[in-house]
Amino acid sequence: MGLAAAAVYATRLSHAPIYLTHDEVNFSLQSIAVAQTGRDLNGRLLPVYFAEPEFTAGRDPVMIYVTALGLTVLPLSDAAVRLPTALVGVLIVVLLLVLHARLSPRAWSPIVAAAFLALSPGLFIHSRLALSVIYPLPFVLLWLLALFEYDVKPRPWLLFAGAASLGLGIYGYLAGVLMMPLYLAMTVWFTRAWRSPRLLAWIAGGFAIVLVPIALWHVAYPERYADLIHAYRFDD
Repeated sequence: MGLAAAAVYATRLSHAPIYLTHDEVNFSLQSIAVAQTGRDLNGRLLPVYFAEPEFTAGRDPVMIYVTALGLTVLPLSDAAVRLPTALVGVLIVVLLLVLHARLSPRAWSPIVAAAFLALSPGLFIHSRLALSVIYPLPFVLLWLLALFEYDVKPRPWLLFAGAASLGLGIYGYLAGVLMMPLYLAMTVWFTRAWRSPRLLAWIAGGFAIVLVPIALWHVAYPERYADLIHAYRFDD
């Protein structure tokens, strides 16, 4: 299924869509700068968020770093900057296949579910754009896998891993700031962790430890919160 998805998602990326959009160009410029110098366009070394004059709140880091890693081995082209996102789309399909296989006793059911996801226009289109919209999805699927495995055999480290995956998802796309804490609360509810301080510590620890860079970034650049509010015009 992964190879079939890759054959559709990761081919002819320079032809469809036929040109890079405005945000794709800006994401790509940041990725090129990191690949070449380790710094963003403002000269900051390995930043958490990538600020630009027209978007001072900063772009999401996971996609930029993954694309920069790809550009260290691939020649620069439209296809090269889109390929990492296409492979993330393929990874999403594979992770859903694995999750469904753990949930369903029927051999054909996971394949059908993964095929329907792979054929969904939303995932297909966003997987062929150098944008960060789909980057939180692998982290959410890994969280669901961790929850399922914990339900099968309760081991606290699985909750730590699932919560850490949610925390990493915050770096994938801005909406993760709202959604990942909600999923974390669902983890506490699902596991009844409020009854066990030990389980709460495992969950909170996994989520918090990966958010240390964000916390330090906001200490170093406290103006980011105001920039974020202004960028999305919540202050109007």
